[in-house]
Amino acid sequence: MKVLESAWLLQMVDLVMVEVALACAAFLPFAWHRLRVGYALKQGPLQPTIGSDKIERIVWLLPVWNEELIIESKLNDLALQQSSSVEVHLHIVDSASNDATVSIIDDWVKRNRSKFNSITVDVMNKRLGKSAAVARSLELIGDKFDLVIMTDADARILGEAIPRILEWFSNPMIGAVGGTPVREGATYVEQIHRDMFTVVRLGESIIDSTPFLEGSLLAFRTVISASDIAIGANADDAQIATAIREYGLRSVQDSKLHFSDQLPTTRKSRMRQKVRRGQGIQRLLIRKRSHWIGKTKFDGIIRIESWMHIVSPILLFAAILVMISRYIVMPFDQQSQFVIAIECILFIAWLSSRFERSLPLLSVLGNILVGMEHLLTAMFH
Repeated sequence: MKVLESAWLLQMVDLVMVEVALACAAFLPFAWHRLRVGYALKQGPLQPTIGSDKIERIVWLLPVWNEELIIESKLNDLALQQSSSVEVHLHIVDSASNDATVSIIDDWVKRNRSKFNSITVDVMNKRLGKSAAVARSLELIGDKFDLVIMTDADARILGEAIPRILEWFSNPMIGAVGGTPVREGATYVEQIHRDMFTVVRLGESIIDSTPFLEGSLLAFRTVISASDIAIGANADDAQIATAIREYGLRSVQDSKLHFSDQLPTTRKSRMRQKVRRGQGIQRLLIRKRSHWIGKTKFDGIIRIESWMHIVSPILLFAAILVMISRYIVMPFDQQSQFVIAIECILFIAWLSSRFERSLPLLSVLGNILVGMEHLLTAMFH
């Protein structure tokens, strides 16, 4: 009987050790990268370094699809973003809208053509996704401009963006600059999630470059071409940011260049948005796997981001399977009370963030767990 009890105890210890090892391998990269970017941010926010590069022609790139409710206000906002020191052009690409978006655009252009040096409207005959629309636009734009500033129809640019962007791009080593979001309609839990990403991107920008910028407000040099965009994947903004660094230029997020956008109104739609974003980022990181074994600072950023977005969710899923098997094969009264307590805390943190309920001290942990759930869902899809 004692031999049997010893065997049970040894088996339980082995399973607990495996579970803990898997969980640590899943979570520790998040803590390490957060400490790393936090240390970088102690140096102060990244600021433009004024150089000798002169920008003469810029083009706003506005991809749209079924935006009849907001497109006119968006165009009016862009018309206010002017600069006397550069030519400002506008290129609109419509992904086969089936509402009144195109007719509203055409009417607006007739009344406001003088607001830009030129306006072009490209209407696709079939909806192929935003990445395809962006790639098509880059092919049409070519090298006729010095800078492309991409923005989304639901994003509102806060303040004067062009002068700030021109400051950055006077430095010839800057290849892409992204804005920092000010979210509208964000719950407390959602805001924590967004703030975590902002901190990481700002820190990565100081260390070297961030591979992830947001298309709501993203300026980049025209070294980027259609061939740099995988049209079968989303996250075109991250594709651009990563490609810019591969061209030898820096990709940074500016803490003082702001935009606001409206989050999806329901929890389910917010989850779908994160899963789609996760899919695009996972595909990008897999395509860029040559960086996993590189030695540069940017290689290190890609490596740890790949671990967090691809490996960590799998390890956490494996840890959950080990936990379930432990409860199946071992009596509850022989389980470690300490381990059970930790598992309960993790479950409560996940559950509260999953349903967007704030709990002090657990929201960050819960956001990471829910984020890994979305990444796992993205993999399965």
